[in-house]
Amino acid sequence: EISVNLDMPVRVVQRVLQTWIEIGAVCRDRKGKGRRRILSERNMEFLVAIVDRTPDIYLDEIQLQLLSQHGVDVCIDTIHRSLKRLGYSSKKLTRQADERLESRRTDFFVAIGCEPPERLVCGDESAVNLLTTYRKNG
Repeated sequence: EISVNLDMPVRVVQRVLQTWIEIGAVCRDRKGKGRRRILSERNMEFLVAIVDRTPDIYLDEIQLQLLSQHGVDVCIDTIHRSLKRLGYSSKKLTRQADERLESRRTDFFVAIGCEPPERLVCGDESAVNLLTTYRKNG
């Protein structure tokens, strides 16, 4: 009767009922399929800590730190998949000039406002980060 009402094969309904009788649920827990993961729980915690500390770190830099601090030699794809599994996504890497941050500009105007103009010396301190010009995906 259940199979007719649900429009399902009789054998599927029998298996689900048998599972319900055995374990009290309609689905069994999945057995671990595939290879065992290379990165341990401790290594995953390290990944979270390093990305939280320096969010703009490159995957190859993470790879070097894993090797030097934990002795784990993994490929960049493994690190990428692990970070994705942890909920991190890759962002387009950009650098915003500090002068464009309104709060920093306001702080500067407040700090410099009491100085007479004769005491001010301005210099252009421009710099280029070569990594951000070629590597757009971190």
